Amino acid sequence: MTKDGFIRQLEESLQGEIAESELNDTLMYYQEYINEEILRGQTEEEVLEGLGSPRLIAKSVIEAHGAERPAIEETEYVQDENGETVEDDMRKRRYNGGTGGQLTIGTIAGIVVFVGVLLAVGFLLVQALPFILLFGLGWWIYQTLTRR
Repeated sequence: MTKDGFIRQLEESLQGEIAESELNDTLMYYQEYINEEILRGQTEEEVLEGLGSPRLIAKSVIEAHGAERPAIEETEYVQDENGETVEDDMRKRRYNGGTGGQLTIGTIAGIVVFVGVLLAVGFLLVQALPFILLFGLGWWIYQTLTRR
């Protein structure tokens, strides 16, 4: 098999199974990997033999991206308080990420910033504590001596 045949077979195996951007990224990765290994002195045949079956690689890529696929939305209809048939909004929100307790990137970023600020304040307090205690002790000694 040639490099072009390997990439073509990989693309055919992945087509329609993962997002187009992921497909392009995966193909680019394997093209660059093969080219780099050839530049390092391996033959094309050796590199492709080391990689194994493009169909097996595709299966692994699909499994890795399977958890990232959105659930297939099925339209379900319910009756509202007026007796009219409408789409079930709760189902739609769940599939579109509106409910379900999912963490968003903004939430995660906020948590990271909050923890970072807490750590920074804690670090500063730990660093300043000896000076605060020394100052307090000095102030207490000064007050004790000047009361006479």
